[in-house]
Amino acid sequence: MKGSVKKLTAVTAALVLAVSTLGSTAVFAAEEEEILLDMDAVSGTEEETNLQSEDEIPLEVTDEAADSNSEDSKAADADASDSGIVDLNSADTDAADAGTRKEQDNTELLIDSEEDEEKADASDRDSDTEKKDAAKKENAEDEKDSNLAEEDENEEAVLGDGADLLKIAEQMDADTLQTSKANRVYTVCLDPGHGGKDCGATNEDLGLREADLTHKIAYYCEQELKKYPNIKVVKTRSTITEEMYGSSGSDLIHRTEIGKENNADLFFCIHINSAEAKKANGVEVYYQNESYVPRLGILGRQAAQAAADRLEMLGLEKRFGTDGKTGVKTWVSDPEFTYPDGSTTDYLSILRNCKLRNIPSILIEHGFISNEEDCKTFFNESGLKAMGIADAKAIVAYFNTNPSVEGFYSEPDTDVEQSGSAEMYRMYNPNSGEHFYTANAAEKENLVKLGWSYEGIGWTAPAVSAAPVYRLYDANSGDHHYTMDLGEANYLIRVGWSNEGIGWYSDVTKGKALYRQYNPNAKCGSHNYTTNANEARYLVKQGWKDEGTAWYGLK
Repeated sequence: MKGSVKKLTAVTAALVLAVSTLGSTAVFAAEEEEILLDMDAVSGTEEETNLQSEDEIPLEVTDEAADSNSEDSKAADADASDSGIVDLNSADTDAADAGTRKEQDNTELLIDSEEDEEKADASDRDSDTEKKDAAKKENAEDEKDSNLAEEDENEEAVLGDGADLLKIAEQMDADTLQTSKANRVYTVCLDPGHGGKDCGATNEDLGLREADLTHKIAYYCEQELKKYPNIKVVKTRSTITEEMYGSSGSDLIHRTEIGKENNADLFFCIHINSAEAKKANGVEVYYQNESYVPRLGILGRQAAQAAADRLEMLGLEKRFGTDGKTGVKTWVSDPEFTYPDGSTTDYLSILRNCKLRNIPSILIEHGFISNEEDCKTFFNESGLKAMGIADAKAIVAYFNTNPSVEGFYSEPDTDVEQSGSAEMYRMYNPNSGEHFYTANAAEKENLVKLGWSYEGIGWTAPAVSAAPVYRLYDANSGDHHYTMDLGEANYLIRVGWSNEGIGWYSDVTKGKALYRQYNPNAKCGSHNYTTNANEARYLVKQGWKDEGTAWYGLK
């Protein structure tokens, strides 16, 4: 028992001898270095959350534009490998400095002395009653000491290293890669928030820095993912101390470039939250909105929910999201910031710039560094390891759903129920002769501004179904192509066409046919799609080739 005093009790038959109380003093030595932190806070969610998020910059225009916004948002994300990782398990949680943990020399003098039966004068030991009374007193002292020892052990268990969380994480749904995808390699880009001169959010009372915590989580996530031979891990930073790549805005863009260079199938950004309201706690995961490239928003929602669900299993409460208390949400920027098609951008720089590089991306806030319970429960060595394992299992679960792999399309999810409707706008480029189709009203308006002709509603498609229509683009010819044939879509990607996601969905009940014709003489606009059988027959008479039914719209 630490720092306690044990009394030596001598029992005699007639007299309880007074003995001196021996005391022990626990000496703790710990040195703490003062770290001056310069951190800007960002006012974030409606629940008084002061999100330590990324720089808000208008796309990736210039470093100057990035710098002008970096003052008002949570910026530089960082990465750490095994080197430079700090040990967050300390016997005394108050003894922690910002970057390293110094082991304490704890000198304790524990005196637990129990006397054998005292020899006393025979005259003092004549009475059996006196012996029993003395024995009762001695037993009472021993019981008191035992209770105090149990209290110490219980306190250490409460302030322990989160071993129970590790058990939960390790026993979490044992997701494995589907055998049907065993010949494919998935690439995930882990992006631990902050690093270098940017420590992120802090808890000075506990000596915690966001950069240290995120690097620990990323490290343990990477170690868990090594169990899956079909998952390749790349990271945006090599060490905790690695400096940022230029300004904070430039650094964020640089990170997404790492994802693009490695053909990442998912960009996984790791952060810790903070708020002025100390009660704020739990997990929230941001994913890309469905503007500009709708497919990325759909995939991002899947990945975000997988992460939030597994962190909830560890005990992190889900915060309010876009659709209730789901823990997942989008965050759009001010209307003046738009994507190339005129739609509103994502606020978070990482998500925005990943979308511009066609990468599904999520940003996870693993609890609040400003909340006492989150800190005590999760921001210790085993708690961080448990969150890293949970993140890894979320990534595996996501890759077991229906994401794109290495830029190619995957088999569609046949369990999706058809629902809703979406009007398909038909556009025409008088300069190239191309017909273009989109369900995105903002994209339609932007093309009109650029000189395209709007030819009205081509057909009405389901909002979602189990029959996707893939949209591809050839940068050399400027032509778009649409197909339900997965093999055709992936072949075009292999020969250089760009995967632009799912354009829309076909009616599985085969309500209204869309006929497809091909012009072998055209370089751009070589295909035409129409619900008008007379138009299709006319084009065939003019030399176009009849290629049958492309897909179906709603009746």
